[in-house]
Amino acid sequence: MPLNTSSLLAPDGARRLPAVSVVVCLLGLSCAAPVLAAGVLPQGGAYVSGSGSISTSGNTLTVTQPGSSRGVINWNSFSIGKTNTVNIDNGAGATLNRVTGGTPSMILGKLNATGSVYLINPQGVVVGQQGVITTGGRFVASTLDTDNESFMAGGPLTFSGQSTQRVVNLGNIGSTNGDVLLIAASEVDNYGNISAPNGTAEIAVGNKVLLQDSSSSQQMFVQTASGGAIVNTGAVEAAQVNLQAVDGNIYALAGNADVLRATGTALRDGHVWLVAGPRGQVILAGNIAAKNADGKGGTVDMDTGLFTFWGDFAKVVAGQWNVRLPTYTFDNGASRSFTRSLNDGTSISMTTTGANGQSGDLVADQSIQWTGGASLALNTAHSLTVSPGVTLSNQGSGALTLRTDAASVNNGGSLTNNGTIDWSRSTGTVSALYDMNGSYSPGTLLANSAWVAPDYSGLVT
Repeated sequence: MPLNTSSLLAPDGARRLPAVSVVVCLLGLSCAAPVLAAGVLPQGGAYVSGSGSISTSGNTLTVTQPGSSRGVINWNSFSIGKTNTVNIDNGAGATLNRVTGGTPSMILGKLNATGSVYLINPQGVVVGQQGVITTGGRFVASTLDTDNESFMAGGPLTFSGQSTQRVVNLGNIGSTNGDVLLIAASEVDNYGNISAPNGTAEIAVGNKVLLQDSSSSQQMFVQTASGGAIVNTGAVEAAQVNLQAVDGNIYALAGNADVLRATGTALRDGHVWLVAGPRGQVILAGNIAAKNADGKGGTVDMDTGLFTFWGDFAKVVAGQWNVRLPTYTFDNGASRSFTRSLNDGTSISMTTTGANGQSGDLVADQSIQWTGGASLALNTAHSLTVSPGVTLSNQGSGALTLRTDAASVNNGGSLTNNGTIDWSRSTGTVSALYDMNGSYSPGTLLANSAWVAPDYSGLVT
């Protein structure tokens, strides 16, 4: 069934995603029609580190690796036809499968493992629409390579290489007790489902990626940026979710549905990271949800250069949503997304950093009006302006913090309210902080009639 890509248009119908196609021959992978055949199984496998056995019976290939050990197998090819199965019996161990031949890996059937599986193929990895990967431990698909010695030692791994091919998931990838990690230098596309209820689901795009174990936080970090892209129109659900495309683009697009969901565990808080860096971009057109295991709290952290909202569907449901970027002006998309998120109880903190020589200014050019106890904090590296005709208001107990010169470097950051700040129907507080070398223009402030300013509050009206 072909994917419907019409929903990936920007609201004006003009901007499109990068050249992404679900047709294998257009994915930047070599056109490999022969591997689509039902009879295909991995070929030419031999252990180069560790030990185990490889056997084939009918349409099933079995790898047996005793003693929950670690092992490395080099394969001439590693693909699975749509009616075929690969079973890796490695206990609670780990098996690295490296493809040395010239064809991409096409997982159209089933790949099962009791432990962890690493699939490395510089020619690309595609999980088809009927493809199913299920592991008891970690699953890693990468177009970048790592060394055998580090893998066998069980410590941190560095992935690097010259591959320009992609990792693409159209099917279902799940780990029952571990993580799902997808790595490439150019692009990773998820149109299917990724599930890691007891671990992390992480996608990293870069020329050099560090993978290190952590029982409480994200485990992959881009060390050398590539300017690549992550495109997610499917569903990603895990205890924690981490997307990193430093200096590149992250497309989180799923319409009016949860595109990313972190559910937390007893050891991991529900946390979502989207890291594009100060030269990258995050494009959001779906919902992000982050809750701890008890159903409360949860955090979403975004670090980006540009932040774009597509359509009317973007929303974050969490305890706290933190956004860092060089400079920002609120548009209609941001206003809608922030309002919907605040109304759902998500407190928001946006901080401008002034990175890359940007001004570090923040302009509230659209109104944000919400009900409830969630709070909004706007922190700027320099100045903050509320534009004429704009209203910031709360009905409930929400707080508003407006802070200039957030780094406290005395840069003359000024706070200017040319609109209206209306807290007349709120029991929350409004805090306005500005640089000692800057200025403050209060504009229209509507306070709750029952509120009394504390002594030495510095209230200016």
